[in-house]
Amino acid sequence: MVMIQNGLPWWYFDGVKSAHQGARLPCLDPEGVLQREIPLSRIVGAVIYRPVTQTAPGKIYLPKVMPPRLQIGEVDNQLSDRLQTIADLVSRAGLPTEVTQDIRRAKWQKLMMNLIWNPLCSITQSSPGYIVQSSLAADMMGLMMNEGSAVALSVGIDLKTDPQAEVERVRSNLAQQPSMLQDVRAGRPIEFDAIMKAVVEMAHLTGVPVPTLKSVAAMLDVLNAGIIRLGQGIDFQAKQ
Repeated sequence: MVMIQNGLPWWYFDGVKSAHQGARLPCLDPEGVLQREIPLSRIVGAVIYRPVTQTAPGKIYLPKVMPPRLQIGEVDNQLSDRLQTIADLVSRAGLPTEVTQDIRRAKWQKLMMNLIWNPLCSITQSSPGYIVQSSLAADMMGLMMNEGSAVALSVGIDLKTDPQAEVERVRSNLAQQPSMLQDVRAGRPIEFDAIMKAVVEMAHLTGVPVPTLKSVAAMLDVLNAGIIRLGQGIDFQAKQ
């Protein structure tokens, strides 16, 4: 089972030795069903870089904001034969795929983009380039990045992030619609738990203060609940 997913996985503290080995992030597997039903040996973790925006039913737009690629890795960080077999197969199908010996680091590296831009784009109904035009929003982005990096460091992942470099990276990105923003506009439940709540829960577990992330998570939680309750989304885009 090659699990291509955003955010953190329910098995994050399984399969490798750590200070928090066996710990649970309740939002990811509240009843323990995944842990009971899916053997760790069947899982291959995966991270994908392939932004896609659905512009209409059956129509998609592929923004060229980064080269497409897939990263895959074992839960126990071993370089197994099956990883290379999968990588070769998917690469031949047209999606460059690489094997990693640290799938948790790979997930954090992708998560640091999702943790910031998915929530902020959803709440503001704006693409990243418009968000950083506001100095207040750019400052908030920096706080979120620093807090997320601190949580990652608390579990042994040093990301060496640079908020100002991230501002410059997205400054001209005026078209991308992250998956959460697309979900909000379509009236679908958003990827709140794996992308935001799991990080807040991990921060609580490791004792890292994350006031900005908690504030943004609170707003996103209410937004998500409203979408589920009302069965409709929010979209203030100009109609064509």
